[in-house]
Amino acid sequence: VAARLYGPKGYLFEELEDASLTTLGINQCLDLHNQVINSIEISNSQLLVVSPMRRTIQTATYSFPQFINKIPWYGLECLREKSGLYPSDRRRPITEHILSYPHVNFTLINDINDPLYYKSDGR
Repeated sequence: VAARLYGPKGYLFEELEDASLTTLGINQCLDLHNQVINSIEISNSQLLVVSPMRRTIQTATYSFPQFINKIPWYGLECLREKSGLYPSDRRRPITEHILSYPHVNFTLINDINDPLYYKSDGR
């Protein structure tokens, strides 16, 4: 969305750190939830693991709300999909996620701040 509105430099906006799902993304999650809610394979789930990026936690939370406080949820740094130049690739401090997503256990994450993010000097 940022690139559509502002061109490639839109990705560099600090306020996009650990970007949230868009309305479209939330609606896609709700559609997925409606498709799988009665699935036997899904109903037998015993564990849910997510990347500690806000958009992945939100995806799981909107898609599988029936599992909140029913099965263990874990955030794992090794599930990160990408890290790099853009603030949207940098996760927020894990202490913020602990407050925002109390149904996810983040105790296996050792670093409060994102250890995988690097900021390029543009070269």
